[in-house]
Amino acid sequence: MKSLNNYQFFNHINDKYPLLDFELQLAEKKILDPLVDHNLLLIIDKILRYQNYQTYKAPKINYPVVTLGSRVAIKTSDDNYTVDIVGIKELGQNNETEYCTPSSPIAKAVIGKQIGETALLTIHKPIEIKIISIDQTSVQDDLKKQLASY
Repeated sequence: MKSLNNYQFFNHINDKYPLLDFELQLAEKKILDPLVDHNLLLIIDKILRYQNYQTYKAPKINYPVVTLGSRVAIKTSDDNYTVDIVGIKELGQNNETEYCTPSSPIAKAVIGKQIGETALLTIHKPIEIKIISIDQTSVQDDLKKQLASY
């Protein structure tokens, strides 16, 4: 399992999905759950069957940089958002945050940034976003709670 000392992992080494170690454990439990949404099962099956993933340790509590496993509060000129950067966004169950993978435009813009820094997100038009806070434990806690239910 690789460490998150370097945030460049999101370049998908060998086109593999980057997963937190807790995400992999949860995916392995959910694939056996007959009540899980069919679309989620297809995604998990594709990743697990072909071993199409690379696991990473969750970031340390005081890691000051946005990375896989971070919950990030961002501010645009229009609004404030909270985003969780995860390997399988469909595993997310917190209604208060948006989920995105490291390959999404928003994650690509903020990965590697620290609190107070700004990033430029360009989809239809350029949008400047500012990093308000970084929480390195909430994503892990959410995954652990889901795992505990199995």
